[in-house]
Amino acid sequence: MTPPILQIIVAALLLGAYGELAPDASLFHPWLSPVLAIGLAVAPLFIGRLLVDALRRRLANRGGDVRGFVASYVRSGQVLRASSLASYAAALFVAHWPRTVSSVLTSLGANDWPLVPEALAFAPFLTAFVATLEPSFQMQALLRPRAWTFGEFVAFQLRGATFVLLPLAIMIALFDGVRASVTLRHWLAIFGYLEAAVLIVPIAILFVSAPMLLRRVFGARPLPDGPLRTSLEAFARDVGFGFRDFLVLRTSGNVVNALIVGIVPRLRYVMFTDALLVNLSIAEIRAVLAHEIGHAKRFHLAIYVVFALTGIFLLLILVRFVFPLAPALFGEDRPLGWASMALFFAMFWGVGFGFLSRRLERDADIFGARAVGDVPLFVGTLERIARLAGNVRRIASWRYFSIERRVTFLEAAERDPAELRRAHRSVLSCLAVLGVLFVASLFFIAADVRGQHEAGLGRLAYERKDLTSAESHLRRAVERSPRDPIYHHDLAFVLWKAGRHFEATREWEIALALVPPDDVAEAIRSDLEKIAKGADPDAPSSDDAGSH
Repeated sequence: MTPPILQIIVAALLLGAYGELAPDASLFHPWLSPVLAIGLAVAPLFIGRLLVDALRRRLANRGGDVRGFVASYVRSGQVLRASSLASYAAALFVAHWPRTVSSVLTSLGANDWPLVPEALAFAPFLTAFVATLEPSFQMQALLRPRAWTFGEFVAFQLRGATFVLLPLAIMIALFDGVRASVTLRHWLAIFGYLEAAVLIVPIAILFVSAPMLLRRVFGARPLPDGPLRTSLEAFARDVGFGFRDFLVLRTSGNVVNALIVGIVPRLRYVMFTDALLVNLSIAEIRAVLAHEIGHAKRFHLAIYVVFALTGIFLLLILVRFVFPLAPALFGEDRPLGWASMALFFAMFWGVGFGFLSRRLERDADIFGARAVGDVPLFVGTLERIARLAGNVRRIASWRYFSIERRVTFLEAAERDPAELRRAHRSVLSCLAVLGVLFVASLFFIAADVRGQHEAGLGRLAYERKDLTSAESHLRRAVERSPRDPIYHHDLAFVLWKAGRHFEATREWEIALALVPPDDVAEAIRSDLEKIAKGADPDAPSSDDAGSH
């Protein structure tokens, strides 16, 4: 029931990469590009049907026995999801769909409309995602013949996508709105870090309000009064767990799961699916709640926030500090630079987050088993959930150990407390590494922000024609970020205006050596050529000066 978060993030990265790596000319006639993009967008439907046919044959060969069929089902689902991303990548880099969108919007004078260019550029991925729903439904029907109707399945999946896309759309609309203001754009260009600062508040608001958004999007309802609610509330009080409400997610009886959302207790919900409530006893549901409470009591949600921030900081460090070491190869707009960022994303999130998540899930199991005070009951609950979900006992995932492995660990830990100590040390080791990365990356980012602030003060001083202050601030910016070509470029211009032409030329040469062959390098070359001819260079625009 997890929303397609990873798919949407990867698709957004693909769109960003296209904006930097798109070739100057398309391989196809302009009218053929949109036709090809549409064809690629619906291709996952046909790929999915081939996968469904293969699964049907495999299930028939097993005489309808699904116990050995689950692994094939999981792999087919992964291939289907990957096909939607592959088709979108082809629509971008082969059919050049964004170029078609830009051409049409330009002719209509709509290029500056908020969200419109981004939504249309993203449309092939959304089409490909919708195209995977019919084969996904057929796959689930093979595993669980009692599965929901197609309409119910599609509605649930689209709600999951909406939960991810709606905050993203709000952020893009806010960004577009800020950029539409000449005054704000001027200040953001002067103080580049303000762009992130402007977005911090709405991001924080969206994060805190995510539980309420999830409730609204999925139409969750409060758990009715009765013996079950009374038992769960009493258990929450006993373990000191604060929450806003227990909710029921309607899945037409097809998803057996629970989740906790919200860091702030007053806005925290614990959600149970209808299938879980129908098929488990009160004691078993209490065991499920104990696991979810474990995530809150062990601060796992806060750890995930720190992990995400660390990933953002490390990516910024990669772009701001590592790439400048070899700009001709790893510049932000160089293919190798984008490949490096893609590799970082795959390793940090695909490997690192999965490694951490599996151990935190085990930590929540340990808390849950202790809180319930009955390891056999907790283990039996896990086994029952595995059977209800389609005999998935041996299936592991990116974020979870298999239930078989979780059960084996809990049974071994009950016999030998050393197992618990080893698991605890594993979690502490992960947190220690994460803490070091977070603090170190925060230090680098803080230094970079100070450099941007000094550069911004220098540009303001230049606008006031205070060349002495402008030079002082820009020199401090250069000291903090000596490999930033923009700071050298701005300092060079200030020195030129102060009549110190030799020093200015040297700063321009340093800046030119630090940048790949792009627009910035071309502007610097133009300044040097004018100097060679005895003319004054052009003043750098604030938009250029503040962009990173």
